[in-house]
Amino acid sequence: MEAGFGRADITFFERGMPMLGWGSPHNVALGVEAPLYARALAVRSGGRAAVYVCADLCFIAAGLRVAVEAALADRVHPADLLLTATHTHSGPAGYSHAFFYDLSGPGFSRRVFEGLRDGIVRAATDALDALAPARLTLRSGIVPGAEPIAFNRSPGAHRRNPDATGEDVDREMLVLDTGRGVVSFFALHATSVHGDGTRIHPDHKGLACEAYEAARGVP
Repeated sequence: MEAGFGRADITFFERGMPMLGWGSPHNVALGVEAPLYARALAVRSGGRAAVYVCADLCFIAAGLRVAVEAALADRVHPADLLLTATHTHSGPAGYSHAFFYDLSGPGFSRRVFEGLRDGIVRAATDALDALAPARLTLRSGIVPGAEPIAFNRSPGAHRRNPDATGEDVDREMLVLDTGRGVVSFFALHATSVHGDGTRIHPDHKGLACEAYEAARGVP
């Protein structure tokens, strides 16, 4: 198999526009505390390539997905393209075509939309261009319950699920290791930066990525 990684800055926002997530008119973007990125992993086997992208955004809007698909049509089939977001509540609004989410902005920003599209496409393209022989390994581990990093905000409701276990949160972390970089999966709401903030921030997931990249010497 082959694997490659790419990263692109997507720190686009409209100054004074509320950020997406908290739904508060006072949670406006007045500056940048830390940059936002789109990070991509490309994998190729048997001549077919798949691309996974994770962006420092609240979510991937349907229109944004369509625009990215169109821009990458000559490189990757839409069925082989997975776009996800860290769900930071301190990222930009204004990139959805859905009326409900435009209300929290309020409004739509073509500059933000196109900037996010271009950044995600660039990350995916760089990952495809960086494809090289790799060995993929899926690892897993349990984050101890004593670590104060996650909690269930409605444990009573959770425990009424028929498949509920003794844990109120899923503490298993999955890591896809390519030898050249990793993708980590751990369910955690990106709301460490609260709704009284006024600066763009990738929240704890973005900071974790930056710490890993710094340790690996990624510029």
